Amino acid sequence: MFFSLTTFDSVLVLIVVLFGLVGLWFGFIHTLGSLLGTVFGIYLASRYYAVVGEWFAQLVGWNNNFTKVLFFVVAFVAIARIVGFAFWFLRKVFKVVAFLPFMGMANRILGLAFGVFEGLVSVSFGLFVIVRFPFSDALIAMVATSLFAPFLLASIDILLPLLPEALRLTDSVLSTVEDVVAG
Repeated sequence: MFFSLTTFDSVLVLIVVLFGLVGLWFGFIHTLGSLLGTVFGIYLASRYYAVVGEWFAQLVGWNNNFTKVLFFVVAFVAIARIVGFAFWFLRKVFKVVAFLPFMGMANRILGLAFGVFEGLVSVSFGLFVIVRFPFSDALIAMVATSLFAPFLLASIDILLPLLPEALRLTDSVLSTVEDVVAG
């Protein structure tokens, strides 16, 4: 049975593949740092995005949900990159381990695996934020017709303990998305 990917699904797959290739390129230690940066980025950004986003929306007159998503993404990326950079530095310090037989290949393969996992976590959480704070009907429609988005959104339950209670309880358009898919 064949299925066709929407452009949106193709972009989701491409993002995860790119994360995997970056993991393959940089290896395990760097990718582990990047994965931890992703987790810390989600944890910290989810605590401060609303206040900054609302303030900025009032300042410039933009859509409140758009500025919340924007500042969540900015904080998330900045925090994840800072932690990733710390692990990049650690990798440089411990580069001597790569000289052991087969360690270089194991480092790359583990990097690939952790990169794919980081990509799945990042895309899942990105979809979660988009659904919780809809700012574009077209984007919500793409999520609703996506082959992969329902599975990625279902996997977010693993990350929910990292989020503040207010974000977990925020009304979402997930039921609307399900209605669009069903009907």
